[in-house]
Amino acid sequence: MTGDAEAVLPVVLSAWTAVPRSRPATAACLVEMGSAAAPALPLIREELASVRRHNNDNSTGNMRYDVASDEALLRDCRTVVAALGA
Repeated sequence: MTGDAEAVLPVVLSAWTAVPRSRPATAACLVEMGSAAAPALPLIREELASVRRHNNDNSTGNMRYDVASDEALLRDCRTVVAALGA
């Protein structure tokens, strides 16, 4: 993430909500944003508390499991919380 992180935060948060499968990449951006990512903490905490993973769209017969990206998402979420939300 380069440039003005605070200026792009609304776009990043919108992507988090609108396109759940983008969350691993979005979380990685939030890690790079540092303290500017603080407004994302409620979404991050919600993701960590969720029993249903970001890549499960609840469709029948078309379950998409991507363990590696899910683990990366959770790792980055924990990193953001540790840095900003302790």
